[in-house]
Amino acid sequence: MRYLTLSVLTCLSTMPIGCQSEPSPDFLLTNGVIYTVDSERSVHGALAIRDGLITFVGATDQANKPAGDTTVVIDLAGKMVLPRLQDTHIHPIMGGLEALSCDLNAGDIANEYVAIIKAYSEANPQLGWITGGGWLMSAFGPGGMPKKGLIDAVVSDRPAIRTSTDGHSGWANSKALALAGITAETPDPVDGRINHNPVTGEPIGSLQEGAMSLVEAVMPELSPEQRLAGLRYRVDMLHAYGITPIQDTIVSEADLATYQALARAISAGFDPSQYHQNHAGRCDGKLHCRDA
Repeated sequence: MRYLTLSVLTCLSTMPIGCQSEPSPDFLLTNGVIYTVDSERSVHGALAIRDGLITFVGATDQANKPAGDTTVVIDLAGKMVLPRLQDTHIHPIMGGLEALSCDLNAGDIANEYVAIIKAYSEANPQLGWITGGGWLMSAFGPGGMPKKGLIDAVVSDRPAIRTSTDGHSGWANSKALALAGITAETPDPVDGRINHNPVTGEPIGSLQEGAMSLVEAVMPELSPEQRLAGLRYRVDMLHAYGITPIQDTIVSEADLATYQALARAISAGFDPSQYHQNHAGRCDGKLHCRDA
């Protein structure tokens, strides 16, 4: 079944069924499957919205009555309408930056990751670092520890590092390890592990948890523009999936500044849904920050 999610200021279950109000609604959705999430889990065919509020939920054959000359009528053609969704554990800036760099999520096995890295590196000769993420630990056998030699074979002239899909492991090439000063003698940080070759003791390129920070410490600082681009990209994607409220579970000072920059951009008329054309999203123009 096809789905359509809406972000509105009230839950479907709070509106009286068949309620009509004046003036006419801004939007009228007809011929759909409107899932109200009320106590009876009732389903209806039409829904009207004005000023971000639901003003009508009922049958399609009753829905034309509240429509006015300026009402935008959308024929859902059987699509489902759901209340907005919420993600309470997400890292949108990090995820957006990953998607805009060397994104490995399209691959499933090591050879596919290497091919993506090679293509990205060749397409971006101006980059001093090749970064990104999205690799699966399962692609590298028991323990999920990728080897630096795989990246070295396609990127040896520049440092490269990318994070796993869960964000808890890193995969670096020899250049990145050398710049970070990681050798056979480098001790594990208190909050992480450097995976070593059991015979030679040399770091293999796999870094766990806090060990990634050793490489991150020598990487160029991300610019505010880069962070904002990552957040804009991810906001667009989230809205395309009907996700509007989120909770970023790790927010640095730089991240907070990025959210504030986006809030200012929205106030100035920026619409994240127009930032990337390959995702169909819509911003409701509201971004709220709160103290912990």
